[in-house]
Amino acid sequence: MGAAVDALFVLTVLGLAIPVAAHLPPRARTILIAWLLGVGLLAGAGVFLRAGRVPPYFAAVGLLSSAAGVAFVCSRAGTAVLRRTPAAWLVGLQSFRVVVEVVLWALALQQRLSPLLTFEGRNVDILVGLTALPVAWLCFVRRVWPRGAALAWNVAGIAILANIVMHALLSAPTPFQALWTEPPTTIITTLPYIWLPGFLVPLALSLHVASLRTLRAGPAPLEETR
Repeated sequence: MGAAVDALFVLTVLGLAIPVAAHLPPRARTILIAWLLGVGLLAGAGVFLRAGRVPPYFAAVGLLSSAAGVAFVCSRAGTAVLRRTPAAWLVGLQSFRVVVEVVLWALALQQRLSPLLTFEGRNVDILVGLTALPVAWLCFVRRVWPRGAALAWNVAGIAILANIVMHALLSAPTPFQALWTEPPTTIITTLPYIWLPGFLVPLALSLHVASLRTLRAGPAPLEETR
C-alpha cells in the first residue's frame, strides 16, 4: 500500500513536469529538470533531515522554487508562453491538487503524515482542485460566468495554498515549530515527497499568478466561445 501511494505521487509529478517542461523555453526547461533532479538527490541523501530535525535551510526549497516560478511567469519569456496558452488551461490544470490531497490523506491513513495536513484536518486545498475544471469551463470556454469569478477563485486558491504551507512549516520539527503533530511533519523532506514543496506547491502558485496575469491582459485569442 505504501509503495502504491509513493508511485502515484511520482506519477503525478512526472505527469505534470513533462508537459510543463515541454512548454518552457530551452534554458528554463534545463533549469527545471536540474532542479528536480538536484533536490531529489539531496533529499535522498538525507540533507534535509538531520537526526529527526528539519534544518532551517529546508525552507529555501520552497522559497527558491516559488520565487523562480513567479519570476518566470512575470518575465518576457514567461509572457511569450502565456500568449500561446489558453486561459482555461491555467485554471483547469490546478485539478492535479485533488490527486495530491488524496495522496496526503492516504499517507495519514498509513500514519506517515498527520491528519492535520489533510482535508480531514485544516487543509481545504482539495476544494481548489475540485472546482478547477468547472471554473475553467464556465469562465473561459462557455463564458457564462464573468472573468471576475476566475479572479476571485485564483485569489482564494492562493490564500488556501498559503494556509497549508503555513501549517506544514509550523508543524515541522524546526527551531520555529509551533504545532506538535503525530507523526512529525518530516516526510516532505524525503524522496519523493521533497517534490511537494520543491515543485507541486510552486507550480500551483505559478499557475495562479499566470492566470491572474492572463485575466489582466484580457481574453486569449486562442479561446473560442461555444
